Amino acid sequence: MLGADYVFQNGLNLTVEGLYSSEAFTYLDAISNLNGELNGNITLSRFYLGGMMSYDFSIYLSGALLYVESFNDENSRFISPTLTYTLNDNNQFNVGALINSGPSDSEFGMFGNSYYLKYLLSF
Repeated sequence: MLGADYVFQNGLNLTVEGLYSSEAFTYLDAISNLNGELNGNITLSRFYLGGMMSYDFSIYLSGALLYVESFNDENSRFISPTLTYTLNDNNQFNVGALINSGPSDSEFGMFGNSYYLKYLLSF
């Protein structure tokens, strides 16, 4: 795994990471070893490239965009935009999406998209 990040003067934070695995496993291998010691090392592709951008629009509003590309036999990607509104020290609202794209038999393409609204109360 190799990565780098940089924070620009205007507050934009950019992170890029790449992961190369010497071996790729099947989906069945991943499911069978779900509780095993190898679980964290099982990848369905040999190479992944990902990036994340985050930016604070104001003291109350921030946004982030996560992108992961799987370079397998059939490329697929995972995209997750998030918008966060902080009402005060105790209340936070998040709205976001989990978008999977690619052929239906690819790593991310086999899953559908999800959208969410999250409320966090802390005290």
